Amino acid sequence: MNGSTGQQQGAARCHQSSLAAVTSTEVAVCPPFVYLCDVAGQLQGTAVALGAQNCRNRALAPTPVRSPPACSWISACRYVIVGHSERRAIYGESDTLVAKKFAAARKAGLIPILCVGELLEEREAGTTEQVIARQLDAVLALEGIAAFEQAVGCL
Repeated sequence: MNGSTGQQQGAARCHQSSLAAVTSTEVAVCPPFVYLCDVAGQLQGTAVALGAQNCRNRALAPTPVRSPPACSWISACRYVIVGHSERRAIYGESDTLVAKKFAAARKAGLIPILCVGELLEEREAGTTEQVIARQLDAVLALEGIAAFEQAVGCL
């Protein structure tokens, strides 16, 4: 959520020129929501995709949270990040809530980028695999394995 419109557009231009030669991998940038339209304009006509940083777990969202349809209304927006470690740790987003966001994103026609991972304390306790399995299981229980065909994972 940092930077100005100019900084976001500059970063988009930088990514655009840096990634021009990348053809075997799809690349997306996820700027803060307030800059989605500006960055969408900068990326128009390029192979770099656009994504949002977060969304609500249902179609209607209270201010200032973005609903999945609000993200998808920005025509260039194809992705949305759910389950980011900051959202889990600072805002207490549960695995169940993240799974609901994942489902809401898919329903709105977006490709969810599912972030999974452990806290430092969990890593030091040797529970990394259990934590990640629990996070994935919440999505699997709600959406099933087929949902991952149109999703991206981020560790």
